[in-house]
This record gives sequence, C-alpha cells and structure tokens, in this order.
Amino acid sequence: MVSHVSAAIVHDIPVWAIPLSRVHVLRDRRTGGRTHRHLTVHAARLPPGDYTEVDGIRVTTAPRTVIDLARTLPFEQAVVIGDAALRSGKTTRIELLDQVNQATGRKGCPAARRVVEFLDGRSESVGESRSRVQLIHSRLPAPELQAIIFADYGTRTTRVDYLWPELGLIGEFDGMIKYHKEIRGDHTPEEVVIAEKLREDALRALGLRVIRWTWSDLDNPTTWFARLHSAATHPHDPLDPALWRSTPRV
Repeated sequence: MVSHVSAAIVHDIPVWAIPLSRVHVLRDRRTGGRTHRHLTVHAARLPPGDYTEVDGIRVTTAPRTVIDLARTLPFEQAVVIGDAALRSGKTTRIELLDQVNQATGRKGCPAARRVVEFLDGRSESVGESRSRVQLIHSRLPAPELQAIIFADYGTRTTRVDYLWPELGLIGEFDGMIKYHKEIRGDHTPEEVVIAEKLREDALRALGLRVIRWTWSDLDNPTTWFARLHSAATHPHDPLDPALWRSTPRV
C-alpha cells in the first residue's frame, strides 16, 4: 500500500523539500525493505486501523503517515506536514500521540515525539510552519499564534501570525499569496497593499511594532533575527491584555 511521502500526497497534505522521485509503499511484514530507482519499499507490521482507502488507493491513514514521516524526515519537513495535517482536520493531536506510543522502540520514535510536541495546526501555511521552526533559534520567547488584536481600541479586530504581547511585538510571514488573483478576488494589488498598510497603522497606533519576513529570510535568517531582536530590545510597553486574546491550539 502507498505510504510515507507518497501517502501524504494522496491525502493532499502539503509537503516541503522532500524528494518525490520515488513512490513509497509499505509491506505488512517485519523485514524486506528495499529501494529501487523509482520505488522505495518499507517493511513494518501494520495494524488494521492504520490503513484506509482514498480515491480507490489503499494508503496508510493520515495519522500513521504523519508519524512515519516524523520518524524519518528532518524536523522542519516533518513539522510542515504535521501542522498541515492538524490544520486540515485530517488527524488530531490525540491520534498522533497514539501513533507515537504504538511506535515506541522503533527507529526514529524519539524524534517523532519531539515533532508531535511541537506541532500546531494554527500555522496556516508551509511558510508559517517553517517560521516557527526557525524562531526556535531566535532566542525569543515562543510567540502566540494567530492572536486576535482589538485594533482601533476595540472598534474592529485583526488576526496576526505571531504575537509577543510581553514585547509589544508582532511578526508576520509574507508569502506574497495575498497578491494572487485567486486570493485577492476583485481587489487590485494596489488595494490589497493599501488595506494592509491601514491594518498595520492601526496596530502601530496601539504601540505595537510589526516585523515582516519572506521566504528568503527563512533560508537565511540572520538579518531577520537581527530586526526582531532590535525591535524586541527597544523600550516598549507590554500589550494591554484587554486588547488581545489567544486562539486555542489545534
């Protein structure tokens, strides 16, 4: 049956920086894994509840797929997949923890457990998931994700990617997708830019600083981290708790 990254594709779970040149399948047996030019065969015992069918394709379930990948992929790639699976409702934290417990003693299980502990379905894109992983190395406290800010002192609300309320700091990953026709709808790119500027003006009126970053910053975060630290160490007041609320973790 289809497994690992090939199963993620079947489940329509976004992946990032993973080779797709080979199809991955799993055989329900203890040994016999092998790799060919266009095929990787994995061997493992497979409980009945760990496989399903999607569009006529027999495939490992979404929870099993996420944990198989979390055991075998680098942390960042695994987080991208796990966050997306949680965000889309294809699995739950409880299901993932159950899968990790079932994998106890298998190669990569400690790594998978670290991934599950870090996952958060509030990350809304590959870029936001990658940003969270990079921010581990920033020496800043963990931010609130998708926090609701009562902009204009309560006359309207806005949601932000990352909020450090104790630092009066907002972080926004700009993947540029908002400027695409299918996202902006009938609005012109200029109208989208103006709306975003007005939104940031309202946030800055609350005494908040806003730092933006893009895809290139994720690959080379030195300058991005410097801007974050400069903003974080600038004299500031914490954001009034009455002006924001957290979004529950997914």
